[in-house]
Amino acid sequence: SEYPFIDLRDELKTIFKDFYQWYGLRQPDYTKQCSCTMNSAGGGIRAPDKACSRCFSTGFVFTDFIVKGYNWLGNLGAEFPSGPGLIATQSNNIIINHRRALNKGDIVLILDQSNDKLVTPIDVTKQYVIQGAIPMRLDKGRIEYWRGTMEERLVTDYRPGEEGTNFRYLGNRSNDEPI
Repeated sequence: SEYPFIDLRDELKTIFKDFYQWYGLRQPDYTKQCSCTMNSAGGGIRAPDKACSRCFSTGFVFTDFIVKGYNWLGNLGAEFPSGPGLIATQSNNIIINHRRALNKGDIVLILDQSNDKLVTPIDVTKQYVIQGAIPMRLDKGRIEYWRGTMEERLVTDYRPGEEGTNFRYLGNRSNDEPI
């Protein structure tokens, strides 16, 4: 055998069996814009439609995959006071298997599931955007897993979720105009 010792994939699958769950991995194709971004008044591009059911306000067509992995909230250990309150630097992390590569800008969907089975119809409970991804390699460069750092986005309008400790940016307007 090429690997005379334990197979890290099999060992980690056994160790972390209870931590694994199903995720949706939405990989945008940045070469193909959604039709909602096309300006009908003679060319040009506009901001994506906030109610577009084709691109979900991303502006690009995409492919969805179902992957198995686990995520955790990692604290970088820094907290500092600021105008809005106490800010904590946190990072959401995900590990998925080697079969599907993670890329910056991919969207991870947290799916409703029960007893390791997806609830159908599939319901997205949270979504995150990959901010950075690296392959985790073993001997001779074989990719074992992909690790990504994620930022939470609101499912309804793709805006960033809460930042720091209970801080929500509501815009710089004092009236009820949209941000």
